[in-house]
Amino acid sequence: LKTTRVWTFITRGMDAVIIEPKANHTASVIFLHGLGDSGQGWAPVASQFARKSPHVRWILPNAPFQPVTLNGGMRMPSWHDIKSLASIDAEDYKGLDESKELVEKVIQAEIDSGIESDRIILAGFSQGAGLSVFTGMQFGKQLAGVVCLSGYLPYNGDFSKVITANQTTPVLVCHGEADQVVNPKAGAKCHETLKAAGVPAEFHSFPGLAHGSAEEEL
Repeated sequence: LKTTRVWTFITRGMDAVIIEPKANHTASVIFLHGLGDSGQGWAPVASQFARKSPHVRWILPNAPFQPVTLNGGMRMPSWHDIKSLASIDAEDYKGLDESKELVEKVIQAEIDSGIESDRIILAGFSQGAGLSVFTGMQFGKQLAGVVCLSGYLPYNGDFSKVITANQTTPVLVCHGEADQVVNPKAGAKCHETLKAAGVPAEFHSFPGLAHGSAEEEL
């Protein structure tokens, strides 16, 4: 499969790993990596899916480099600041809104290229999973779905008030029961918040799975 690393249309020098479809391009998946990772880290997984769905373009954006309080202020790929893993779903999330705008531009670029919004899935892992839910639910056009792997909801208010066009968009929330990085309770809370807002969300937990992915989950 053809995998390309390109400088994208995004501001702030944001780039992405892109796996182009082998067949006629009719759908897109945008997958957001976790803290300190890169799009390249998820390229092997995306390539496996691409073989089964040759009509899909996979876009794996790289987060901007910014200081992370959790790691002593070290600059690293991060979608927003994290102060403590213990409060990961109850912080102020500095930089989150800026990252949301970047991802919205990626989605809009796919729409501008001719892909209908309801043929676009927004997914992510860990910090990227939080951003996928935060951005996907607030995007102004209905998406095909949102996937949250080992993530959380980075929002402290009434999330139902900010959900617009994606009220009926299905959301899949998955979490390993042995996750010692992002507490499984944060994933469950994300799911409960979405369900309370009327969003058709599903939650799947995986016994023995730590902070990572498993074949059964994927």
